[in-house]
Amino acid sequence: MNPSPAERLRALFEQILGESEPSPPMSELVARLDAWLSRHRPTYYAELRPGLTAEELAAFEAQLGVPLTDSLRVLYSWRDGHSSERIASFHGNRTWMTSAEVTSTKQLIDSMIDFDFEPGWWERSWIPFLHNGAGSYLCVDTAGTPAGSPGQLVEFWNRDPDRPVVRPSLEHWLHQFVASLERDTWAETKHGFECVARAEFGSGT
Repeated sequence: MNPSPAERLRALFEQILGESEPSPPMSELVARLDAWLSRHRPTYYAELRPGLTAEELAAFEAQLGVPLTDSLRVLYSWRDGHSSERIASFHGNRTWMTSAEVTSTKQLIDSMIDFDFEPGWWERSWIPFLHNGAGSYLCVDTAGTPAGSPGQLVEFWNRDPDRPVVRPSLEHWLHQFVASLERDTWAETKHGFECVARAEFGSGT
């Protein structure tokens, strides 16, 4: 039986992104990301904000109202997202949020629970860190809700009810991203910073 398009796509990304490889420590992944961005995306790299200090991380966590995962601590200790002065994609069509943007976004959506949407639409344990500019976010789920593992990544869609778990952890997600960057499979496109291997798959070659 021939594989379905979804199966072919999954196999392609497993080959490109190293699906089965264990994730290195977050500190190593961030160092590799830093090295790659400084060499290959110097303009974007220069627009990243300085990382948070220990005191700033503590204040960030207090404002969120939920514990930061160790992986988020490492990520935001390295850099505090991308400067808001110019919109630039970090991954796909998504922008990396500053801690201030994370806090304000989470506080706003948290305040809408029980008032503006039904249970399951948003969880207080979710910490958004990437956004697409249209109200949808990639989130770290600090509690593993409703039935998952703490630290998993959940996609929150502004207009759709599905909340897919896309990766078991931020480390896993970043490992795949960094490994694929190092394989030179990403490029700037009119849609953002994208994996160009998708075009190869879509061409049927």
